[in-house]
Amino acid sequence: MRRWRVAGLVGLGVLAVVGPRAVDTVRPMTFVQSKVTPNLYLVRHPVSDRQALYQSVRHKAMERMSVEFVGNEQAYRRSPYSLLFYEYTDNGVLSLFSGSGTAYFLENHDDPGSFGSEQLRLYVEQHIADFDIRFCDGATGYQGVMTYSWQGVWAGIDVIVDTCPPSTSSEPADAEVATERGAML
Repeated sequence: MRRWRVAGLVGLGVLAVVGPRAVDTVRPMTFVQSKVTPNLYLVRHPVSDRQALYQSVRHKAMERMSVEFVGNEQAYRRSPYSLLFYEYTDNGVLSLFSGSGTAYFLENHDDPGSFGSEQLRLYVEQHIADFDIRFCDGATGYQGVMTYSWQGVWAGIDVIVDTCPPSTSSEPADAEVATERGAML
């Protein structure tokens, strides 16, 4: 019995020295797509390094955009293209005060009407990023805009794709997105 305690203490000591990155390698980060809301991705076991997390989310957004959006641009002029990224949480059963977690939205739509209502927008702490396509004013082309959050606070904006002609100003679109997201969070 004493050996197990010593082994456990040694393991905790190694984890304290190596840090949270050791945990990141044990449980790899994965993206889980919602079955009912195809533009929603829950990030399971997100890496602890915020910049590495944002880089992975950008990569996933670019991957999805190249499959779903590129070549179908005209279809999305009427219906906006966007992707939502939240941290995967699962509280098990529905709790009166904390909800059931973002895992609820893998198989369910928002449920705003009942006593134990579940709405994705209420999971502000779990929001990681949004990716939106903004079409250029009066021209062909678009911008892929990534808006980030960190622990419930708006953390920044990044234009990761820009096919707008040089004469088209992209600054108002960026300011507009920042204002929209800032008001949301």
